[in-house]
Amino acid sequence: MATLSAAVREPAPLLPGRLRNTRQFISEPIGFFTAATARRGDVFRFQLVNATLVGLTHPRHIKRVLQDRQANFVRDTQMYDIIEPFVGRGLATIADHDRWRRNRRIAQPAFDHKKLDTLAEIMASEVSALCDEWAGHARAGRQVDLVEQMSLLTLRIVVRSLFGLEPNGPEVAGFAHAAKQANAELGRFVRMPLVPLSVPTPSHRRFWRAIRDMDAIVYGVINRLRDTDSEGLLSMFMRAADPDTDERMTDRELRDEVVTMLFAGHETSSSALTSALLLLQAHPDVRERLRADVDATLGGRPATAADLPALPFGRQVLEEVLRLRPPAWMGQRSAVADDEIGGYLVPAGTTVMYSYYHAHRNPECWERPEDFNPNRFADKTVARDRNIYLPFGAGGHLCIGQAFAMMEMQLALAAITARFEVTIPDPDYTPMSALTLNAKYPVLATLTERAG
Repeated sequence: MATLSAAVREPAPLLPGRLRNTRQFISEPIGFFTAATARRGDVFRFQLVNATLVGLTHPRHIKRVLQDRQANFVRDTQMYDIIEPFVGRGLATIADHDRWRRNRRIAQPAFDHKKLDTLAEIMASEVSALCDEWAGHARAGRQVDLVEQMSLLTLRIVVRSLFGLEPNGPEVAGFAHAAKQANAELGRFVRMPLVPLSVPTPSHRRFWRAIRDMDAIVYGVINRLRDTDSEGLLSMFMRAADPDTDERMTDRELRDEVVTMLFAGHETSSSALTSALLLLQAHPDVRERLRADVDATLGGRPATAADLPALPFGRQVLEEVLRLRPPAWMGQRSAVADDEIGGYLVPAGTTVMYSYYHAHRNPECWERPEDFNPNRFADKTVARDRNIYLPFGAGGHLCIGQAFAMMEMQLALAAITARFEVTIPDPDYTPMSALTLNAKYPVLATLTERAG
């Protein structure tokens, strides 16, 4: 165990009020963390009816947990236990570091640059198909719900990328329905995990029924692809072996990786794209600059992966969106042994909960942190400091799909900007924070085709 400094104090400042804290945390965890930081600083303890946690909202404290003392802060927490029946123990949730490292070695070749170039064709195809559908809505004067539409787009992309299947088949529709149901029921449970999932309440029965439906589809696809030459990511995972041990993933491990990537791979990107369109609505100057950049580069044709280096402002917009509204806005770790954070003792067994959302708003790290200013990402050496900018995590567990997600979002934003005026008549910027950050209400938009 590391020797603790003699200056370590015990404990971190406590935010009293177990019942009040629980009510506030359930109703609005981001607002709860904002208020707690204002009252107690960027390291604080808070009590809920079922646990006492340490909250962290400063980038340097998150860095200590995820990088400097990574081996001592593990994923063995209640949050990961709660979501395990849904996503299992894939790369985003595995607690055992050795197993995580082995699965990462197996999966990594699927995300190299050559493979991403192939996947970019899928992305561009699905973006183009969505824009064609939007053209029909525009001509008919129909509004669309951007939350729903961005979720549909990113699900189509990840389904084709993972399975090599067409996205409109019954299996995809079945999986999407089951995953949506499981996510909704799990979101309710995460906010108040008092009655175990094993207790057959109506909500819990719906959750387990959705899990059974989802698993039947995933295992069925695994079995069907086993002896095929599919080029989807799942087939690559099935064929790949650990270069050190020659081990392959079991069917259960394949299932967990598939579900994790299907959920995280479309939920987070759709959230970011919806936030981007909302923020562009609120900042017409940024929207006009983005449009000029896209028009000058593309001249009315669809964007491809080869165009992205010539569209730097679109990437800056998305990076600023991910700073202000990171879809994976929080995380948890558990201390294996006594440690210290910010001069305070964190005893062994303590669960720490950290917020990227608040770290990205720290005035020590960002000038005018509440402003939406993509220009701050023009200076790549400063604004992308890994210690202060954490939309895809940090340390050894940095998201394996980071490049995939950024490419997908850049292509979508460029195509939408090139083809449509997107008007949100009654924008609501209130975020809903559960497992991921999403728009709290439907985002209804009117579409107008641009002349070109």
